[in-house]
Amino acid sequence: MSKNIRNRITELKEKVEEIDRLSNFDQLTNLKNKSKLEQDLKSNNPANLFLLKINQFRNLNSAFGIDAGNDVLVQTKNVLRGIMVAGQELYHFSSDEFVIVCNNVSGDVVQFARNINSYLARNPMQIEQKEFFIQFSIGIASHVQTEWMKKAVIALNKARESQFEKIVLYELNLEEEKRIQQNLFWIGKVNQALENDLFFPVFQGIRDNRNKVIEKYECLLRMKDSENLEKFISPYLFLNQGKQAGFSGKITKVMMEKCCEYFSKRGNLTFSINLTSDDLLDSDFSEYVKDTFRKYQLNGKRVTFEILESINLNEVNAFQNNLTNLKSLGAKIAVDDFGTEYSNFARIIGMDVDFIKIDGLFIKNLDTDKNSLKIVEAINSFSKSVQIPVIAEYVHNANIQNILENIDIEYSQGFLFSEPKPEILQA
Repeated sequence: MSKNIRNRITELKEKVEEIDRLSNFDQLTNLKNKSKLEQDLKSNNPANLFLLKINQFRNLNSAFGIDAGNDVLVQTKNVLRGIMVAGQELYHFSSDEFVIVCNNVSGDVVQFARNINSYLARNPMQIEQKEFFIQFSIGIASHVQTEWMKKAVIALNKARESQFEKIVLYELNLEEEKRIQQNLFWIGKVNQALENDLFFPVFQGIRDNRNKVIEKYECLLRMKDSENLEKFISPYLFLNQGKQAGFSGKITKVMMEKCCEYFSKRGNLTFSINLTSDDLLDSDFSEYVKDTFRKYQLNGKRVTFEILESINLNEVNAFQNNLTNLKSLGAKIAVDDFGTEYSNFARIIGMDVDFIKIDGLFIKNLDTDKNSLKIVEAINSFSKSVQIPVIAEYVHNANIQNILENIDIEYSQGFLFSEPKPEILQA
C-alpha cells in the first residue's frame, strides 16, 4: 500500500472520528450529549435515570452573562463526576440539564438525588470571584422498563412545580399522563394559531372612580378556534402551555402589533398590554417596542405594560434594563394581581411602578369576606403611602364598587362597567 493511500485512509478515519465526536459529545463539557443518550437507551436498559435541571440557570445567564453560565456548566460537570462512582454515566442533555444513568445506586434513589443537592449546598461554585450555590430540580425514572426520558421529564416537571423538595420519583399516574396529553394538545393549538393569525385582542374598560369615566382599556388575549372561527378561547386554557413551549414572546408581539395599530386610530385613549418574564428577559424587547411605537406613530405615554403574576420578583434585577428602557419611552408599568405573588413591597418600590392592580381573588368577595376587605385596605394603605394609584379587578356588582369608592380606590375594572369586547364603542 502506497504512502499516499495510507495518508488518505488516516485522514478519512480522523474525519469519521471528528464527526462522531461532534455528533455525540457536547462541545462545552465534553460529555456525551442528548443524541448519544438516546442511542444508548435504545441498546441498554438501565435501572435508574436521573434528569437534573439547574434551578434559576436562566436568571444566572441574564445576570452574569453567557460566559459565566458556561463556566457554571463546566463546574457542574466536574462536581457531578467527582461524586459519581464507577458504572454511573453522565450526559449533558441540554443547556441546563444533565442526566445520570446507572444500575448501581447505594441505597434509595431519592436519597441518592438528595445527596447530590446536599453536596452542592455545602460546596459553592465560583462565579466572577464570588461564591454561588446551585441546586437541582431532579426527576427520577427507576425500573420503568420503557420510555425512560419521557417519564423522567414528567417527574422533573412535577419536581419543578413543588414549593418544597424539588425531587420526584416517577410513578404511574394516569391523571399525570392525561395532563401531558392535554398540554401537547394546547401547544399544538397555539402553534396553529400563530401560523394562521388566530390570536386577537379584546378590550375591557378601566373606570376612573374620581371622574366616573372609562378612559383606559386593558388588552386581553383571545384565540379563535381553528375548527370553529366563531368560537373564542380563553388564555387560561393555553397560555401556560404556550409559555412552556417557548411561544410567549411571539404571542406578546402579535398583541403588540394588533393593539398598537388599533389604538393608533382611537384618539388619545390609553391602553395596557400584559408582559411575561420571557418578554422582559429578552434583551431586544425594549428596542422592539420602540420600533413598534415608531411604526404606528404612537406616543409611548398612552401605553401601560402590565407585569403578570407569574413573574418572580427575584428576577427583577435581570429585567431591570428593559423596565428602565420602557419607562424612557414614556410607557407606564403596572404590577398585576398584587397580593398573591407580590409580597415584597420594597421590591415594588424599587421597580418604579405606576399602578398596582389588586388580584381579583380579593375583590370578587369583597362585600361578603372580611379578610378580603382587610387585605384590600392594607394594600390600598401601602399604595397611598408611596403614591401609587390602585386598580381593582373583578368588580362585578354595585356593592363591591361602593366599598371601593368608600376606601378611595382610584380605578375599577370588571363586568359591572365593561365586558371584554373586540371593539370599543366610544372613539
